[in-house]
Amino acid sequence: MLKTQLIFILSCKVRNNLIKSTLRNYSRTACKPKTIVWNTFSYKYLLHQASFQATQRFWLSKLTNISLAKDTQSITDSFLDGVVGIEDSERRDEVLGIVKFLISHGCSEEEIKTKCLHYIIGTQSSYFKVKLLADLHFNIVMLMPLLSCHIVSLRAAAKHARRDNNNRIEYLSHNLDIEPVDLIPMLSKHPSLLTMPFKRLQHKMTVLKQAQISSEYIVKDLWIFNYNEKLLENRISAALKAKVELKPWMLRCSEKFFESMLSKWAQTQNILKGDDEVSYLAKKLDCSEDYVKVLMEKNKLLKTINIPKIEKVLNFLYEKGYTPQEVRLFPRVFCSSVQTLSKRFEEFSKFKATLPTMSQLCISSKKFENTRTKKSSSKEKESELSESS
Repeated sequence: MLKTQLIFILSCKVRNNLIKSTLRNYSRTACKPKTIVWNTFSYKYLLHQASFQATQRFWLSKLTNISLAKDTQSITDSFLDGVVGIEDSERRDEVLGIVKFLISHGCSEEEIKTKCLHYIIGTQSSYFKVKLLADLHFNIVMLMPLLSCHIVSLRAAAKHARRDNNNRIEYLSHNLDIEPVDLIPMLSKHPSLLTMPFKRLQHKMTVLKQAQISSEYIVKDLWIFNYNEKLLENRISAALKAKVELKPWMLRCSEKFFESMLSKWAQTQNILKGDDEVSYLAKKLDCSEDYVKVLMEKNKLLKTINIPKIEKVLNFLYEKGYTPQEVRLFPRVFCSSVQTLSKRFEEFSKFKATLPTMSQLCISSKKFENTRTKKSSSKEKESELSESS
């Protein structure tokens, strides 16, 4: 127990993550009584290896089977000096070991310099991570963005890759219609696609594809793969019955919002009666479809407002006596709710008998309050003058 603690303390004093992890693993293995019998000589030898540079070179050579001698022909210290300056000798030797490891896997110096080093330098425990990337059965240079993932995620990904014996990145690239060079940076933000069991990933992909959800929509919302398969299937079934065009966000929103969305969709279909939005607005605003398209281009918000709200606003305005031409000139009116328009209409009707203009109905809340205050104060003055006369 005392020897284990001393080795553990020794490892804690080493700043380099590679050496630290190696010493701890070695202490667990070396201190098993059945496998190794400790004696005074071996114990003193381990303490003698405690110096930073000696320990680092000893264990890196054990792990990588690559000599760290400075006269290595494949790569030299001058290569690192020409690319990036690393003052810390421990970190420098670790990066040098990674570079040699990449070269042993067929990477050229130019590829390492232009596509790998900036990922390696900016990552902790990069040596272990690079070794795990090599187990993913893919071009290790293209996998460099995955170094930003936690080492636990990379261990799980490597474990699944070894066990499943398939190329998950190629599978995702094929099913999502996206090139691996564009997919891999996304996977660094969504590592669950690499860490979940392949059968579960395959099942979710099949569910989404059978629902005819566009690959483009899935790529934009990869969070969908974190949700339960049964939830996805239930949502898809309900949406297909309502004949809703499915998008991934609909499958992962709250139950209340999902039901509200289905209700609005049903109302929309009932209002449109087979027409599209442009044809509907052309009929309601008494104008051509081309005019509606121009109106939508100039007023982007008009594309986002749901049809049931537009229907309520138009019915309210036409009941009050406004014409389609007046509405066409002020499409901003669709941004206001019927409740807001009704309140403003009542306030203006107190001051004058005629209809308030569309511009008065569309003004901001602050301007409306200022106008109402001025109108009320002027009305009070008029009443005072009439009483005095």
